[in-house]
Amino acid sequence: MWVYIFLLLVSNNQSPVNRVVSLVPGVTETIYALGAQDKLVGVVTPCDYPQGIELPVVGNFSFPNLERIIALSPDIVFVTGGEQRYLWQRLKELGQEIFIVDPQNLQSIYSSIRDIGNILGKSKEADSLLLKMAEELKLLQSASGGLSSSQTRKVLIEISDNPLVTCGLGSFLDELITLAGGINIAHHIKKPYPIVSSEFVIKANPSVIIVVHEGSTPAKRLGWEEVDAVKEGRIYRDIDPNLILRPGPRVIKGIKALKERIYPDELFDR
Repeated sequence: MWVYIFLLLVSNNQSPVNRVVSLVPGVTETIYALGAQDKLVGVVTPCDYPQGIELPVVGNFSFPNLERIIALSPDIVFVTGGEQRYLWQRLKELGQEIFIVDPQNLQSIYSSIRDIGNILGKSKEADSLLLKMAEELKLLQSASGGLSSSQTRKVLIEISDNPLVTCGLGSFLDELITLAGGINIAHHIKKPYPIVSSEFVIKANPSVIIVVHEGSTPAKRLGWEEVDAVKEGRIYRDIDPNLILRPGPRVIKGIKALKERIYPDELFDR
């Protein structure tokens, strides 16, 4: 609740924000997309987009350094959930204002961009960015014709191979597959990032496999030679993982990249 109180204060011009630290790569991208990078005084590894960021690094994403953060005297620190939850209370105890950005779907990405714009005095820029993203998504969806149920392809996104991890119901990636016109083979699993077995994949028989980590060889796994994606050569490793794993302003590019791999010939004019 208190983060929303902070937003209310900002909207009433009672708390000017001129110095911010971003512990979230997607937030860093948003700040640059809004043209507010002059307010950014610290980042974490791997805040690597846009290229050429030259700012103090306060540690890595999983273990930011509290002393370095506080030394930069930020008005607010942008944090996220998961691995950074332990930081929230520590920063509050030190009297540091934080804002939690933890989008789980496209709509909450839009909301977080709007919130960041409000905090940084870039509301108009946020509205323009959101309009552009919505228009790009609309064009992307209209670029494809109607698909029958027999034409719709089943998709496996492989996040890890040992153990074999994919995306399930409630995950950001599950929604992206749907928006790209595919069917996530793990959509029915009520865990965002479930561990699945080889037998599960073989039985589900995906038509497309998208690998977003290093060193995986799905085609060489026992029994996978009968999987359609392996038989038809639809195993892709060339999507920039940050486009689909990093919730931020490039998410529409991520949907486009997924769609181009799921339906490389059927739907796009090259």
